[in-house]
Amino acid sequence: MKFFKLFLFAAFCLSSCSPLSQEQTATPIPTSTSTSTPTTTPTPTLVPTPTQMGGGSGKMIFTYSSDGFKDSFPDLSGRYNVFLSNIDGTDLVPLTNGKMGNTGVEAISPDGNKVLISAFTYSRKKDNGAKLYLFDLNDLESEPIQIAHGFSKNSYAPATAWINNSEIVYLGNGDEGYGFYVMNINNFEARKLKPYTENPEAILGVNEDHVYWYTRVKVGRGDYQAVWWTSIDGSDQGKLETNGVQVIYFSGGNFSPDGKKVAWIPQAPEPECDTKEKRDALYASGDYASTCILLYAADLSDMDHPMKIPLVPKEGNIPEYHQYKPFQYLLEWSPNSSELFILNPGSHSPAYMYYIDFGQSKPEFVWLENFPSVRDDNEAWYPTIKGFSPDGRQIFVRKIIVRNTSELIFVNLDSMTLEEKIPYGLNHDEIYRVYFLP
Repeated sequence: MKFFKLFLFAAFCLSSCSPLSQEQTATPIPTSTSTSTPTTTPTPTLVPTPTQMGGGSGKMIFTYSSDGFKDSFPDLSGRYNVFLSNIDGTDLVPLTNGKMGNTGVEAISPDGNKVLISAFTYSRKKDNGAKLYLFDLNDLESEPIQIAHGFSKNSYAPATAWINNSEIVYLGNGDEGYGFYVMNINNFEARKLKPYTENPEAILGVNEDHVYWYTRVKVGRGDYQAVWWTSIDGSDQGKLETNGVQVIYFSGGNFSPDGKKVAWIPQAPEPECDTKEKRDALYASGDYASTCILLYAADLSDMDHPMKIPLVPKEGNIPEYHQYKPFQYLLEWSPNSSELFILNPGSHSPAYMYYIDFGQSKPEFVWLENFPSVRDDNEAWYPTIKGFSPDGRQIFVRKIIVRNTSELIFVNLDSMTLEEKIPYGLNHDEIYRVYFLP
């Protein structure tokens, strides 16, 4: 029984993008609550319509909790298992059997032939004996291969990434202690990246030269993510910086699928807002939101010349209940590494979806006013972006229904309508880490 799978992000960089602009191209605009409809509203530029929804095989792989699968698979042990199904939720097949412990997808190879699956006996942050397995997706009858022990200690998913089809980088124990290791899966030879790595929390991105990761740092009363890099050849390590300042953010940060770009919302305000007097003046003029907290986007090869974009839609295209809390925004690059989607999850208020098209000569922060609602309950629970279809034409979002009750919605980005073939018959609230297959 064979299924051919392709990693959602790495294999579907459908078009190369122009380098990010070296200058700020969006000028500050005054904060407005106008609800008038603009003459034209930019919409995402997407690839031609595929013959099948999502541009792939119509299947997905995901982690599913026992609360979701116990009725259909009462004899399947384990709190979490990895499943395969059609996008509509039919033909549900477990890929793991629970005997390994609580399992979850960590990463799928760029060519779609192999998947890395973690197995924990205890909670992820407490299990010193967790394991990392390699599954051959071309031969699901073959036994998985354990390639790491003491995997992901004191870290979160993902704690491994594919550098290419034959090499992976992961956090785990080895002959030289805990840290980052690079392994060739053809011969299973591993080497430790020498620089000392202090408390890595998760891997953010990888390319042929570097693995990017973060640690948590205290800023005021909050925990923020401080980004670092370690060279794949193991020769060096350092802070990811722009003009001498480390990239630090709360939730608004994301690396592009092609491993070439990073977008983030810095925790520190712009210099124009570094005193109370300056902020008070900007509040009075209505320019605070367009001046103080900006979205940064940069080529990883040229971090000292980031593009800076105000997080305020242009006048005439601003939601009626727009809430300016940029530290809560969630960022997600589309599979083509050109469009960045920004979800304002709302806090006791409606949630809104925005996007920036970096394929445009002057990228702007645009409200997708026709995007379906992603929350019915304006309490504290937040919606999240779960991912994209392989062709980038549909986006998968966890919608809040009431309190922590949710459902997965599959939004067509051309029509801004809900796709009917979303996973039905599944417990949406128990699905985690979804990947779409070719």
